[in-house]
Amino acid sequence: MRTGRRSRLSRILGAMPTMGPQSKPAAPGANATLHDTLAAADAAVRGNAAVGGVASSVNTDFLDKLSFVDDRLVATLDLGAGGSFDQILERFELYLNAKAGTERVQRGLGYNNLLFMAAELLLLQSHPDQVPFLLIEEPEAHLHPQHQTLFMEVLAARAAKPDSEKGETHQQVQVLLTTHSPQLAAGAELETMTIIVGHRAFPLGAAHTRLEADDYEFLRRFLDATKANLFFARALIVVEGDGERLLLPTIAEKLGRPLSRYGVSLVNVGHRGLFRYSRILQRKTGNAIPVPVALIPDRDIPPAEAKDLVGDRKTENELTQDEVVARLKTLRRDVGDPVDVFIADSWTLEFDLALRPQLAESVHQAVQLAKTSSRKPERLAKIVTKASETYAGWKEAGLSTTEIAVKIYQPVHDKEASKAEVAEQLAAILRKRTDTPEQMRDRLPPYLVRAIYYLTGGYVPGAPAIVPEPEVGDEEIGGAGMEGAAAVEA
Repeated sequence: MRTGRRSRLSRILGAMPTMGPQSKPAAPGANATLHDTLAAADAAVRGNAAVGGVASSVNTDFLDKLSFVDDRLVATLDLGAGGSFDQILERFELYLNAKAGTERVQRGLGYNNLLFMAAELLLLQSHPDQVPFLLIEEPEAHLHPQHQTLFMEVLAARAAKPDSEKGETHQQVQVLLTTHSPQLAAGAELETMTIIVGHRAFPLGAAHTRLEADDYEFLRRFLDATKANLFFARALIVVEGDGERLLLPTIAEKLGRPLSRYGVSLVNVGHRGLFRYSRILQRKTGNAIPVPVALIPDRDIPPAEAKDLVGDRKTENELTQDEVVARLKTLRRDVGDPVDVFIADSWTLEFDLALRPQLAESVHQAVQLAKTSSRKPERLAKIVTKASETYAGWKEAGLSTTEIAVKIYQPVHDKEASKAEVAEQLAAILRKRTDTPEQMRDRLPPYLVRAIYYLTGGYVPGAPAIVPEPEVGDEEIGGAGMEGAAAVEA
């Protein structure tokens, strides 16, 4: 913090209660005050031979010749400690030392910002009889992520009530902080946060969101910086695995709606709390937060043709109508305001893609590529050729699209190929394909198209604006049309 007239540091120092007595000489027998120390320094400076010589030269060589007989001009050269105490404080400078010792080094803006905020916190805690209130605008500027985390920990400690049992005596500070940093947002208590969308404030406390008490506890443990970008999104996709995380951006790009251009964030929550994250943006009362949220879960109901693959697990033909309906209703339980659920039409993302006739061969190639650790171009080319030949043989043998999809999906189901690797390979294959957005829209599973269009403001021809919640008696086992196309208003 720099020196200068009316510098912020001088005002902070001047407001410190301990600085008041330092502006006057010490009482007899007491320790020297700042006034005494600077006065002594002034005297020592004036007694310095070099300084005294400069002052003498100015007086003898110039001022004597410029003076009237009855009005001699005499100059003194010192530190200026005889000025006002404010002027003395304006000469102070606060800076960061090197890692060892007191050597002065040039620090970046991030470190200097930390120093500035430390000085402001010092001022606040020095007045225990007042109500300290600290406003900070985007403190993440010039701070690397690890320091942002550390900063939030320190700030949270200062904002908490002091624990007398731990010997804490700090002044509790009320803090209002604005940020665009997922790192800082992940370090804040969710209940204390407010989202600003379209110049409107939406508090995230328990009185406002649809989160339950155990949801807040869950999110306190698992809402990290990789997921906290949901607070800054224009639209949000919440998925259950790496397959969707790696593949959906490419699918959106092939549809002519790249997620980055539409400000869409993608959050992978694994299999933990898909609906807990979406409830952050759902309101108990009042207006909805205008940030569309798409949940994309698997349907997880294997087709009859997969019986040999899944063993004792029930396939769709072995489930009752009520069991299928109950499964789908569970997946759709949090639809509305502004969350919608786009459920896989049949089983999983990978299987549903393999069901699409004009994508199945590409999916099979991706699965076979994911099974190998080789990265030699010749070996990979042979795998792709072999996959195409195998796929053509299945078609010539008269296998149905579902039977072919089961064969394609088998290595994924049996853990011979990871979903993440399959998604990575398939994304690369799709990027090389020459499908137009219109063609890709017709070739993809409908639920994925609806999800992308819902997030990016598009409209799928033929899809209703609102899909009503189906009655149990009206459900059909077969699933392709059993998930909603758009959010139902809460």
